Amino acid sequence: NNITVTFDSPADGAAALQVYDYTGKLAEYKQIIVSKGANSTMFTISGYSNGMYFLTINNAEHRLSAKFVVTHQ
Repeated sequence: NNITVTFDSPADGAAALQVYDYTGKLAEYKQIIVSKGANSTMFTISGYSNGMYFLTINNAEHRLSAKFVVTHQ
């Protein structure tokens, strides 16, 4: 199972994508290169347990945050 995250970046450069579970434990860390404007990145969630997760994408100047729920059947 994969999840695709789409977002707008105000500038070109490197950014860090981090995913935390509801306890605050880091579940995913990925360095990404972003371009000014629309971007997307994908990561695998098949190893994640069911529950709520918090996603951040940040660089030196900007931070984006979102939450998502994993429900395996």
